Amino acid sequence: MILIDSYDRKKILIVGFGKTGFSTARSLDNSGSDIFIWDDNKDLRELAIENGFSIYENKRHNLKNFDEIIWSPGVPHIYPSPHPIALEAKKTGVKIKSDIDLLYQAQSKALYYCISGTNGKSTTTVMVGHILKNAGKDIQVGGNLGKAVLDLEPLGSEGAYILEISSFQSELLQNFKPTISALLNISADHIDRHGSLDGYINAKAKLFEIQSPGSVAIINDDDEYCRNIKNRILKKPKLKVITISVDHKVSDGIFVDNNILNDNFFEQNYKLDLSIFKNLYGKHNYQNIAFAYAISKVCGISIEEIIESLLSFQGLSHRQEIVGKCSNILFVNDSKATNWASALQALLSYDNIYWIAGGISKGSFPKEFKLYSKNIRKVFLIGQSAKDISNYLNDRGILNEINHSLEDAILNAWKKANIDNSPKATILLSPACASMDMFKNFEERGDAFVSYVKKSFLGKLND
Repeated sequence: MILIDSYDRKKILIVGFGKTGFSTARSLDNSGSDIFIWDDNKDLRELAIENGFSIYENKRHNLKNFDEIIWSPGVPHIYPSPHPIALEAKKTGVKIKSDIDLLYQAQSKALYYCISGTNGKSTTTVMVGHILKNAGKDIQVGGNLGKAVLDLEPLGSEGAYILEISSFQSELLQNFKPTISALLNISADHIDRHGSLDGYINAKAKLFEIQSPGSVAIINDDDEYCRNIKNRILKKPKLKVITISVDHKVSDGIFVDNNILNDNFFEQNYKLDLSIFKNLYGKHNYQNIAFAYAISKVCGISIEEIIESLLSFQGLSHRQEIVGKCSNILFVNDSKATNWASALQALLSYDNIYWIAGGISKGSFPKEFKLYSKNIRKVFLIGQSAKDISNYLNDRGILNEINHSLEDAILNAWKKANIDNSPKATILLSPACASMDMFKNFEERGDAFVSYVKKSFLGKLND
């Protein structure tokens, strides 16, 4: 746990009592602060009371009497409509901060490696942590992934916090100074929370705008949103910028071409065959590797150490997780693909795909789909958006059917794959949608997929 000496006897309001709010409350309570909690959810307010915290009531408490407000990223404060406490804070001049700012204030001598993006940031964050830990570095991994930052352990000047940063977190940052900021990609997501696509992009860009001179920015060059951010920060010659691409050659960074990583930044003309990493399939994973490679090289990790760690890296559950193989049929759990951009990457990664998709749609369908549909044999749709996706696929001549449950979709995909007897067939759960119409979250959806596959084909599974 992170303690902050300067917060002794401060009066603090914490808005939101989820993972981040609870972590912040424990940290500041142990640091000597007088803590008040507000959460719009009554059950979470009751949980705060059960844990000994006072509840903020605007009729009884004057916001001007609080030293600071620590805002949890899960609580909207501007969009879709301004939160009343945020409006009052603006009127009274009480500063709103994040738990990441508090971590930086308490551990200012440590290094901070921050990874953001619409897709792939969790895998890349864990991958970087795996490489650096194996190389003997003193690290802590958390943020949007895993532990809230104030639940991490204190580190000295040689230690590094490897943080996954969401757009909800980055838009709140005030005094934080990342040592390395990495942006993997941007596609339309969380538009309701940020008000517009521009709002979402600006939230991602903030991670670079707050960096100090001499720090490192690592940016994808494959989508125009990232390129625009790169061009924006290149106008301010204070950052060391490294470009990443898996679509084209770059002279000022690292690119992947025909499964080969080419280093034009650290080791001129060095080439690494990425096909040796059997647990890391597909173009999206090659992007993750390129970013992890760049961050590791900035940290002084040798190529040999990077390769050894990547060979032992197993990836994360629900992110193109290889569940198993039965005869010629591969089962892949990509339940984390809750938007179209992520699912499209999965569709490029496998052959003869029997695709399970659907749930709660998070945006419009992609305008261009021909490139991604070439490997699809049939689509098995579930959930709230099944009919809409079916209409979209019918317009493009793609065979599909609507199923009542995930189990029906898996079984019907299995039957169709066996009838077709396609070589290297893949039953792919990559929903392109959120899960909350049928499941609590994407983890529960992915677990249900894995459980059914193992139960139904257990005696036949072989890796």
